[in-house]
Amino acid sequence: MIKSSKEIKIDSKILNNEKISIKIGTCENKNNPNTIYIKTNFWLKSNKDSCFIKEKLEFILSKMYKNEIKPVLLKNEIFPIEKDNIIIYDIPKTLNFNKKSSFISIEIYLHTCNIHRRNNFMPLSNKNDVCILDEALKISKIIAKSNFLNDDKYFQISKKKI
Repeated sequence: MIKSSKEIKIDSKILNNEKISIKIGTCENKNNPNTIYIKTNFWLKSNKDSCFIKEKLEFILSKMYKNEIKPVLLKNEIFPIEKDNIIIYDIPKTLNFNKKSSFISIEIYLHTCNIHRRNNFMPLSNKNDVCILDEALKISKIIAKSNFLNDDKYFQISKKKI
């Protein structure tokens, strides 16, 4: 019997950031995931009037991954294939249209060490083994503590619509 996928909603108190929502999960077998995802959601409203606000947001998110997350993944044993990881930014084309807030989603897909194993697979989480979940939580905390999500210079960020 194949176990189904799993998604775990992370409490904002664990992340120390009440402005965002993070979920960690897999679409594969939860007892042997080759890939997991970290999904970050929030509402964003721009503090600036600019036609380049979307480009600024994409630049900031790219910089966050490159400078804060990638260095941790380069030496990570649980997520060993950094170059094959996928990051997806879901940013509306009409960001800041009529000065309204927009829903933003960032998804990071990380390949786990299970890809290289023939047995002794690591589950996403169970009572006896939470290694993958613990490492994913470390990455989630980096996202939650990032300067972008805690700096109000360009954007207001909230878990609920602003």
